Amino acid sequence: MSFAPLFCRLISFDRPGYGGSSPQPGRQVGDIAPIVEAILDHLSVDVAAVFGTSGGGPSALPTAALLPGRISRAASYGGVGPSFGPGGFDFVDGSATLFRAEIEAARKGEKAARECYRNVIAGPP
Repeated sequence: MSFAPLFCRLISFDRPGYGGSSPQPGRQVGDIAPIVEAILDHLSVDVAAVFGTSGGGPSALPTAALLPGRISRAASYGGVGPSFGPGGFDFVDGSATLFRAEIEAARKGEKAARECYRNVIAGPP
């Protein structure tokens, strides 16, 4: 059996509010598609595949749905899911304690999330 060479280029970027990017309060998951399209245009990439893991999964899937002519495939590995309020489905139910604490802090806002991360980095008293 012989295999042909495969060319693959990995392109990654920070979603709004992550890394060095600017937050976009109130954004929806589909708002990432025009950002991906602008990156593809800038790099002269006609067609690409998208992949997201954890919090990137909910960005990969709508990107593929909203850019069908540009995105050939999509994958989500361990992607987070929706929550439907008190008494409804919550994707963190049954999750590890630290993950649940992180998500619950993030739901309270930036200040609570930063405090949660400070506590994790500092470790137990």
